[in-house]
Amino acid sequence: MYDYTDDDLAKLQKFADVVTSGAVVVCLTGQVIDEYERNREKKIADVLKQLEAKVLHVGSLPRICDGYEEATAISKLSQELVLAKKELLAKVRSHAEDKTLAADQLIQKIMKVSKTVEFDEQSYERAVRRQQLGNPPGKRESLGDQLNWELLLSNLAESLPLHVLSSDRDWASELAPGTIKPVLAAEWQDKKKATVTLLDGLNKFLDLLAIDVHVLEEPDKDADVQDLAESKSFNRTHTAIARLAQHETLNPSQLKILVAALNQNDQIYLIAKDADVSAFYARLVVAHSNQLSTEEISEILGHLNVKVASDVWL
Repeated sequence: MYDYTDDDLAKLQKFADVVTSGAVVVCLTGQVIDEYERNREKKIADVLKQLEAKVLHVGSLPRICDGYEEATAISKLSQELVLAKKELLAKVRSHAEDKTLAADQLIQKIMKVSKTVEFDEQSYERAVRRQQLGNPPGKRESLGDQLNWELLLSNLAESLPLHVLSSDRDWASELAPGTIKPVLAAEWQDKKKATVTLLDGLNKFLDLLAIDVHVLEEPDKDADVQDLAESKSFNRTHTAIARLAQHETLNPSQLKILVAALNQNDQIYLIAKDADVSAFYARLVVAHSNQLSTEEISEILGHLNVKVASDVWL
C-alpha cells in the first residue's frame, strides 16, 4: 500500500470496513507484524526515491514554440508541477515519519481488530523442521513463511475456510498460478478439515465478498475530514462541508480533527457564521454531544451563528 500497485487505498478502506464489521476475521501472525514494522521504512524510502527521480516537467521548449500562448501556458504549468511535486514529497516524508500516512492509518485500523497469533517455541521448531525438509511454503534460506504456516496450523480453529492474501509465488502452484500449492491445500484439509485458497490481491478478495461489500462500503470519511481540515480557501471549505454533511456519524478521531480545524484554520472560522458551516457544526454538536467535552462544545458554539445553531437545536 506504499508502492506502485494495482491495489489502492480505496480498496484497503473497503477491506478495513469489512474487517471492522466482523464479517471477516483477519489473522496476523507475530512474524507478519514484525516484517511489516521492519520493512515499512525502507519501502517508503524506496518509493520516495523513485518519485523524486521521475521527470514531471517538460523542461525548456524549442525556439519554434516562441510566441505561442500554449507554449507560455505549458511553461507555467511545468513550473507549477515542479513546485507541487516538491510540496508533495515534503508532506509525504513528514507524514511517513509521524506514521500518519493514509495507508498507515488504515493498516493500524485493521491490525487493531485482527486476531494476532504470537510466536511460540513449538511452532518455531516445527517451522525449522519444515525448512530443513524443504517443505513449502517459503525458501530454504528463510524461515518466515514456514513459521507463518505453522502458527496458522496451531492456532486456527477447524472447519473454517482460510484465504491466504499474498502475491508471493512461494505459496502458489507452479502448474496453476494464482492457486495455492496442492501440498498446502491437502495439509490444511487433513489437519483442519477445511479449504484454503490463495488470493494475490485485495481485488480478488473483495470480489469474493461482492455480495457483502456494497452493503458494508461507505464514503471515505477520513478523506473528507482531512480535506476540510486542510482547506486553503473559503470555496474549498464550503465544498468540503457539503460532502461532510452527507455523513450521519463520525468517530472520535474525526471529531477531534474537525474541532481543531474550526479553531485553527482561518479558512473555516472566518466563515463559521455562514449558514452551511454553522449548520454543519451545530448538527455535529447535537449528534455527538456524548463524544465531545464541555470545552469542545463551547468552542464550537462560540464560532457559530446563534440563530442557525438555535434552529438546529430546536
